[in-house]
Amino acid sequence: RLVEKTEQRDGFRPQVWRYRWNTQNQLTHCETPDGSRWHYQYDAFGRRIRKLKVHDGKLTATNLQRWLDGKPDLTPRTDAIMGQDYLWSGDQLIEETPIYADGSLALDSRVRWLYEPGALTPSARVEKGKLHYIISDHQGTPREMLNENGTLVWAQRLKTWGKAEKSQVLASNDADYHVGCNFRFCGQYEDQESGLFYNRHRYYSPETAQYISADPIGLVGGFNPYGYVHNPSKFVDPFGLSGTSNISNAPPDPYQGVRDASEYLNSMGVDRVRRKQIIDSFDLSGMSVQKAGNNLYGSRFHDFGKTARPEGQYVFETFTPYTNRSGLALPPDWNGMTGIKQFQITPGTTIIRGRAAPQYDFGPQYSGGAEQIFVLEPWKYGSLK
Repeated sequence: RLVEKTEQRDGFRPQVWRYRWNTQNQLTHCETPDGSRWHYQYDAFGRRIRKLKVHDGKLTATNLQRWLDGKPDLTPRTDAIMGQDYLWSGDQLIEETPIYADGSLALDSRVRWLYEPGALTPSARVEKGKLHYIISDHQGTPREMLNENGTLVWAQRLKTWGKAEKSQVLASNDADYHVGCNFRFCGQYEDQESGLFYNRHRYYSPETAQYISADPIGLVGGFNPYGYVHNPSKFVDPFGLSGTSNISNAPPDPYQGVRDASEYLNSMGVDRVRRKQIIDSFDLSGMSVQKAGNNLYGSRFHDFGKTARPEGQYVFETFTPYTNRSGLALPPDWNGMTGIKQFQITPGTTIIRGRAAPQYDFGPQYSGGAEQIFVLEPWKYGSLK
């Protein structure tokens, strides 16, 4: 994960950005070269719901100079905009509400976004009852905005890897001068303070054409865990997970597997508490429900004389660097890992695939991430042989 970026320019002092992350690989803080600090918050689904400037570096520098001059400090204006509050519908960002310096919401200045049916391509911007129509290209990237009279009020041109070159098309005294759009490539939202694009599960840097953290779905998303798509003129990555050329409809929902797994377990008579335990044992993004093929094998660590029987419900298909106590998130109280056994999964058996979720309640070393397969009660259904 990127923790610091330094930009060198001849004749200027180095510009430094610093980044802080939480245990879920989410960017939580950004410090800009002027000393300002921004805080980012997310909901339970990993969607960013707020960004807030918690320290104004420019104001601090101004007050330092005023102190040296024997003048009183300035305080932020109560109507100063210090951040944004975001509202989502699924994976569509549908509303932005500015946040005043006192923490209250500027509800009269909120912006709503309308989308093409079943897609992540914005089609209109609504603010204070005024409608602006968005014209997007073949990849779902907004290019122009028109007012209700068809007059061009905003335009942007993107370089090959997404760096925006905005075109100022209105005079500063025009009523629509402030109208803008922070959407870039499909699924990306530019943060002016950092120059990074929020891309649902990760942040993208158009300067390097790379993400600043590894792909949460690992090599499933491509050989380069930090790379964007290989051809940005034909492919997009709306979720920050993997590239796709299909933008006519909404990209696959990474949490569809959670719903599929819950429906399957419910249909098999698994009670709600147990269903939640099983689903929570997986990283929620990237889960899938499948049917076992003719040659699917699974191995399992077990112990002798304890609860982790050889014929258990969790197996792994192949050995990887994550296939260990840490990657499988197996505290010793759960599994002594004193033995290992391989099974063939009966063809046609319904399985749940995904990455093991972390078990930080038992220690920071149980980080999860290994690929695992769940087979429901194989001792009952004879699904391991």
